[in-house]
Amino acid sequence: MVSYCRLQPLKYEPLLKIMAEMPRMHNTWGYRLIHGWIREKGQDFGLYRVRRLWKQHGYVRLWRKKRRKIRAGARLKPLSMGPNTIWCMDFVEDRLTTGRKLFALLVKDEATAFALNVSIAHSFKGENVERILDALVDEYGAPADIRCDNGGQFISYVVQRWAQSRGIEMAHIDPGKPWQK
Repeated sequence: MVSYCRLQPLKYEPLLKIMAEMPRMHNTWGYRLIHGWIREKGQDFGLYRVRRLWKQHGYVRLWRKKRRKIRAGARLKPLSMGPNTIWCMDFVEDRLTTGRKLFALLVKDEATAFALNVSIAHSFKGENVERILDALVDEYGAPADIRCDNGGQFISYVVQRWAQSRGIEMAHIDPGKPWQK
């Protein structure tokens, strides 16, 4: 029985030599960047050939951490033009001496910094936030936008539906940047 013997064993030697040194120099590069760099140097190897050899020889790219998805909505675009145009809302958390959590829903007018509401409870759901916002709209009128973070109570279907039915835009801040409120 005759076994297969490659006729051109040294055909990819220059490519393998380049690929061996690149992960040490650029450990975050994958086969696509290596291929682009090789082509810039004037050597013509196909992308799929580079990919095949990259995988055969066990080179791996150090993966970056995946970024969190950002919620849809305006990002600090609405500027406060006057009273009652933009409201800001957020939750504050504290604990009692017994260890039980206590939450406060804070709503204020961005232009005047007037506190429209401070509601305190042991837990808030989307329905509770909707009920409080309904009372505020009845008392002060509807704002054009409400700026808030990406908390579960603010991105819930109930609150999103409430804002859409009243023509209010939910302007979410960037995740991890509380100073934007």
